[in-house]
Amino acid sequence: MEKNINLGTSLQQSEEPSLPETSLQQTEFCDKLVCMICEYASDTSLISHITKRHKMTMNEYRKSYPNSIVQRMSQRQREKMKSTWSSESRKEKLLANRSFPSEIKHWVRKGLTEHEAKTKVTEHQTKLALKQNNQQTKLKQSQNTTGDNNPMSLASIAVRYNVSIENARSLTPAFGRSGTKHPLFGKHHTLETRMKIAANSSKKRVNRSKAEDEIAEKLRSLGISLSQNVGIKTFNVDILLDNKMIVEYYGDLWHCNPAKYCGDDYVRMLKMKASNRWELDRKRLEILADAGYSVIVIWEKDWNENPQQQIKRVIDAANFIF
Repeated sequence: MEKNINLGTSLQQSEEPSLPETSLQQTEFCDKLVCMICEYASDTSLISHITKRHKMTMNEYRKSYPNSIVQRMSQRQREKMKSTWSSESRKEKLLANRSFPSEIKHWVRKGLTEHEAKTKVTEHQTKLALKQNNQQTKLKQSQNTTGDNNPMSLASIAVRYNVSIENARSLTPAFGRSGTKHPLFGKHHTLETRMKIAANSSKKRVNRSKAEDEIAEKLRSLGISLSQNVGIKTFNVDILLDNKMIVEYYGDLWHCNPAKYCGDDYVRMLKMKASNRWELDRKRLEILADAGYSVIVIWEKDWNENPQQQIKRVIDAANFIF
């Protein structure tokens, strides 16, 4: 008996290739999973059968029969999963009980102390980092996300729709769509997401200058409460006092101190002219001021010459504001 098997739709109608005999046999069982070697049928999984009966690893089996399905959820499992995720209370309980090796609670639940759990997490993260930076791993990842393995690659589109590479360009989702017609036009981070990014922006800054710590230490010794490297808007500010006043320490090189640089001077370390650096700083200070913060800038040159005078500037400004 002949069967018509639909492998998928395409832009151009073409004759569907015939499947191997083993694949045709598998369709006889409808909802059953069928072993491509001996035609053993199962409702949910063939893994145990393949490994024990045929003494094969799953990698070997999948290489021999790449289109074969070896495991899926039963109807009972699907209904149970659906009921679990449809109930908010059960969903929250499930998420609360779930943990991963990258979390401390995962190892604490296994009986380790918090210190041992932190060590385990560090080891796990190190292992992942080494694996991620491994050249063979990178090569495999590249192969898995390019060419025929990437459904959006031009080569893959050309094969699927039986067109040339040039014609495949016109079948990509955003081809010829700009401005308001582009799929991502007008899409922005939500306010909640922007706040999270701003709050975590301080984590991106690993080091801070010695002078910043000196300024903060002198202010703390005078009984002034402050925080260092705080995320505000999209910026990381050096010192924040009482959530009202910001103290920024400007290095002479990195911010092109006007006492040392002219506007047309090109700074190789910054790859820009001094005037461009000043404009960036001006916009930054303007945004912070519009957000309701008062900003005091301490230049490296001024701090080195007279630190007490700069501390007095901050205190005077703080007394005026507070």
